[in-house]
Amino acid sequence: MVKNTNAKANRFGREVDPWVQAIWPRAQRKGRGIEGCDYTDTGDVAIELKNHSNMDLSTWMRQVVLDAEMEKRPYPCVIHKRRRYATQQAYVTFELESFFKMIAELKGIDLPDDLVPVSDPSDVPDWGDQRES
Repeated sequence: MVKNTNAKANRFGREVDPWVQAIWPRAQRKGRGIEGCDYTDTGDVAIELKNHSNMDLSTWMRQVVLDAEMEKRPYPCVIHKRRRYATQQAYVTFELESFFKMIAELKGIDLPDDLVPVSDPSDVPDWGDQRES
């Protein structure tokens, strides 16, 4: 099973590589077991690749956010394969705040200061951590 999982992940990575390198020509995918984001030389964007049959988006986002903080990259995202769809139809997931900060930077505009969360992020439960018994 592990061998099949590794093969799926490697195949998905090879299929995503041309897309990443079209934007960041010097980008390189890290090998398995190397700490941090899945790519080097992608500027401010931290990328985590996932090709799993069961989606665990909360855990994946937590992982890439921590990796992005460690590597000082402000825009963490997960590229995740959709079952039975071509690679170019994979999803890219950002947290809302980092997505709009990235778009604002690309457009050269400042976001309004009053864009603040309704509550402190530490007060919000992480529902993705709860498993059915």
